[in-house]
Amino acid sequence: MNSLLLIVGIVTALAGVQAAIWIPLGVRAKRRSDAFWVDFDAQVAASGEAVILAREPCVYRGGTGAFSVLKGNGSVALTSTRLVVRKGTGGVIEVPTSRVTGAHKAKIFLGSVVATKEHVVVEVTGPAEVGFFVNDPDRWVAALRQRPNTSPPDAFTNPRNISPTPTNTHRAEPG
Repeated sequence: MNSLLLIVGIVTALAGVQAAIWIPLGVRAKRRSDAFWVDFDAQVAASGEAVILAREPCVYRGGTGAFSVLKGNGSVALTSTRLVVRKGTGGVIEVPTSRVTGAHKAKIFLGSVVATKEHVVVEVTGPAEVGFFVNDPDRWVAALRQRPNTSPPDAFTNPRNISPTPTNTHRAEPG
C-alpha cells in the first residue's frame, strides 16, 4: 500500500509540475495570437481590404521555396490583397494575392499524407507552394482561384508590420 501511495504521489507531483509549465505557455500563446488577429483586423479595416474568407482554424502543412517548412496549428484568412497564415507558435506566412498563380487540392503534399484530409495547395510565383488543411478545402480552392490580384507592387518592400516580433515572421522574397 505504501508503494502505491508513493507512486500516486510522484505522478500527482509530476502532473502538477507539467501543468505549472504548460498552462501559462498556452495562455501566453493564445493572448499573442488574439493580439495579432486584432491588429490584423484593424489593418484590414484601415486599408480598405475586402475580406474574402474570414479567419478560421487551419493546420499549416509547410511550404517550398522561401516558405517555412515547419508545420503547425494556426489560423488562416484571405483578403483581397493577401493570404495570411499565423501558426500557434507565432510564425506568420503572408502571401500577396498578386503572387498567387493557382490553387488545388492534393492528398499528398511534401511527402505527407493524412488519411481523411486533403491539402489546400497554393501555387505562388517563384515557383513555390504553400499547403494547409481547412474544414472546407473546396471553398478555399475556389476563392484562391478567383483572387482579385490587387496587391500593391511594393508589398515586400513595405510589408505591413503585423507580426509581434520580426524573427517569427516569414514573408517570401519578391520573385
